[in-house]
Amino acid sequence: MKCKFLYISFFFAFCLVQSSCDKIDLWNLEKLPEFNDPQIKTNSLTSFSIEAILKTDGFDKITLSGFCWSDVNQDPTIMDNRTDVELDGNKMNIQLDWSGNSKLFVRAFAKNNIGYAYSKTIVVNWLGNSSNLPVIQTLQPTEVGFFEMNITGQILSDGGLPILEKGFCYSSVNQLPTLNDSHFMSQSSNFSELLDSIQENTTYFIRSYAKNLQGISFGNVIQVSTKNFYYVGETGPANGLIFYSKTDDSGGWHFLEAAPQDIGLNYNWGVITQTNVTATAIGTGSQNTITITNILGPGNYAALQSSNFSISGFSDWYLPSRDELVKIRENLMLNPNANLLLNEAYWSSSEDTNFSNNAWYVQMISGNGGIATAFKSTVFNVRPIRQF
Repeated sequence: MKCKFLYISFFFAFCLVQSSCDKIDLWNLEKLPEFNDPQIKTNSLTSFSIEAILKTDGFDKITLSGFCWSDVNQDPTIMDNRTDVELDGNKMNIQLDWSGNSKLFVRAFAKNNIGYAYSKTIVVNWLGNSSNLPVIQTLQPTEVGFFEMNITGQILSDGGLPILEKGFCYSSVNQLPTLNDSHFMSQSSNFSELLDSIQENTTYFIRSYAKNLQGISFGNVIQVSTKNFYYVGETGPANGLIFYSKTDDSGGWHFLEAAPQDIGLNYNWGVITQTNVTATAIGTGSQNTITITNILGPGNYAALQSSNFSISGFSDWYLPSRDELVKIRENLMLNPNANLLLNEAYWSSSEDTNFSNNAWYVQMISGNGGIATAFKSTVFNVRPIRQF
């Protein structure tokens, strides 16, 4: 009977100690937080959302929580991409935008006094495919110059995704240009840009491109040749020499070409009749000649003979203005192919403002001299020019 009492007493003592130990573990031993498995709540072509539920805080206050993700690390940590999210009770949610990745590894994290704890990693796959690529078109340029052109693209379909980038690629060598060739982004809303700093008289292969989350699409290739820019001293279309060039199209022309030789006979300016063709600037010779011939009519004078001149299939010649003639002297006088007569005087189409009986001439000499007026009845050399 005594032994049985001792056994029962020992048993109750053991239970008391065990109960005490359980009580200490429950109330005093902190541990890391724990999560249920995260769940994908939504997933679209542009974004997705995930919900995480905290199973336990580890018997300690949560000081930091959120989500971390990576497209490379299959067990992302806070050292990868991270967004802090406060718990709403024991839940937290995040929405992330797709940004060119086909899949992301995501997991929740929480921190208490013990340290960081992570949920199970969840893999989120992007839902897009090749059908979501943009569809674009390259349009023919409307304006092509010597060193630039306006180029335009058109997005026929964005593939159901926002366009992240659009632009043009071009090459004078590669007939199927890519982003490995010369290219630039378009910032305009109408997908139209000025392509400049290119070479004159060169054929370019151009196509548009557009990029979204699915990838990059290219438009059709167009082939465009820039205009031929004639430099001073070059042979012009009529086999004369270029003596003046400009890139702008003011007046409707870019180049002035001097005939390859003087008109066969020397001519006077015309009868002593005031025509009021006093314009002397570059670009005014053509209208001067028209006015003079309309007023003076038939005859054997410089302006009419210049307008009647024809060579190499071109008949749009005229008598140069004073300043046009000065440019001939400056740029062609010492060029042996110009066939100008040194020290000789040439008529211009500019009448003297102060003396209606006089008109301007330019002598082919060096320096600033040799620019004066003379009686219209004087016989001088005549060199027709044309503009184009």
